[in-house]
Amino acid sequence: MGRRYRRPSVTVFVLHRDIDPLPATRIAYIAAKRLGNAVVRNRNKRILRVAWQQCYPQAEKAGVLSGNDILLVANRQTASAGAQVINSELEALFGSRKFATRDLV
Repeated sequence: MGRRYRRPSVTVFVLHRDIDPLPATRIAYIAAKRLGNAVVRNRNKRILRVAWQQCYPQAEKAGVLSGNDILLVANRQTASAGAQVINSELEALFGSRKFATRDLV
């Protein structure tokens, strides 16, 4: 079973893979059609990608990268927030007590 974590500018889904325990973590960047046309959706996905690259060390330290699937879902505030704000939200999430990898199993 997975967990959903909502932040003002991004929603994070983390799913632990029991059936296919690959050592690598799979990351998906999602921007729904309701956000706008292809240009807007691609911009949101690029922002999510940059934010993830910046918070990768924090996620690794939190133990997120051990055979999990991670979905980063953009919302209407993603583009206006920017990568730095999303990065700080993700770092705060991975460093918080609310985010516990033992709950994912």
